[in-house]
Amino acid sequence: MTAFIDQFSDHGYQMLNACLQDFPAIDGFIKNAELDPVENERRPEYAFAWPERRMFPIDSPDQAALSRLYMAKQASLPDGVVANCDKALSIYGVEFPLQQEKVASVEDDSCYLLPQIKRFSVKTAEDLQLASEALERNQRRLSVEDQATAAMNLVKHAVLHNTRVPSLMLKLAGMTVCETQVLRDWLDARAHVAQDADIGFGFTKLSEVLEQEAPFITDRDELIKISGVIQELDEAAGFPQLYGKKLLNPLESVFNTEKMAAETIELAGRPVPVETLFGTDPQAYADAFGPEILEDIGDGAGGIDPEKVMIVLPTMPRDLLNTFLAQLGV
Repeated sequence: MTAFIDQFSDHGYQMLNACLQDFPAIDGFIKNAELDPVENERRPEYAFAWPERRMFPIDSPDQAALSRLYMAKQASLPDGVVANCDKALSIYGVEFPLQQEKVASVEDDSCYLLPQIKRFSVKTAEDLQLASEALERNQRRLSVEDQATAAMNLVKHAVLHNTRVPSLMLKLAGMTVCETQVLRDWLDARAHVAQDADIGFGFTKLSEVLEQEAPFITDRDELIKISGVIQELDEAAGFPQLYGKKLLNPLESVFNTEKMAAETIELAGRPVPVETLFGTDPQAYADAFGPEILEDIGDGAGGIDPEKVMIVLPTMPRDLLNTFLAQLGV
C-alpha cells in the first residue's frame, strides 16, 4: 500500500517545508490552519477529502488549502480525493495557483533567513515585515536553532534596510537577557501541568539546575541549548499547541526580557564593554570607518543605535577595528 502523507502525518513537517520551497506563495493561504492532532481525531469522516483513511481535512478554507498543497507533492492519489478537495476550495471561494516557483541557481542565498533550506526570502525593506510575520507563524515547525538563525538574519537585514524589528524577533534571535527566575517559573508551570510524570520530572530537574545560575544569564549559546531541551520536552508533552495561548514558546520563555544581552562584545579578538561603544561620539566612528558607517549605525537623530552597533561592528575589517579601539583606549 502506498504511504501517503498529509499535514497530520508529516513528522517534523519535512514535506511541508519542501512544499513551501516550491510553492512559497501558498504560505499566506495556510497561515491559520490548526495542526492540533487531538482536534484532528475529533473530526467526523465527512470532514476529510479521503474519509476512508481520515486524511486531508477540508472542513475549513485553511485546512483545504493545506491539504491541496500536500496533494500537489504526491502522485497516485485517487482522483476522487483530489476532486473532493478542489470542490471544497471552490465552495470556500479559494483560488491559488499550484505552479512551481523555481529559484534561479545564480541567486544569492544570502537573501534567505534560512539559506541552507532557502526559506523566508528578504530582498527589500518591504519584505522584512512579511518575513517577520511568516517566521512568527512557522515557529512550531522550526527547531529553536533554525528560529534563532532566521531571526538573527532578519535583524541583520533590518540593519541594512535601516528598519527596526519587533521585540519578539530580538528574543527569537537570542539577543535579549534571560531572567533566571522567570524561566524557572515557566519550567515549574510546565512541570505542574505535564501529564507524563517523567516529562514533568525533566522540567523540574532543569529548573533545579538553573537555581545555581546567576539572576540574569547572557550566554546566548548556553541559552539556545536550554531552549532546545525545553522544545524536546514540550513536544513530548504536547505543549506546542499552547504556544501563544497559555504558554510561551521555548525561545520566548528563555530570552524573557526586553534588555539586550551583551555587556561586552568581542571585537578584533578582545572583549569591549558595550557602554564604551554606546557612549562614543558618532564622529569617532566616521573617522575610523568612514562617514558611510553612520548610515548603518545611526538612529536617524544624529546619534547611534545600540542594536545596530552590536551587529555592524563585528563585520568591520580587523585593522580598522584595532585603530578604532586604540583611539578609545580599549
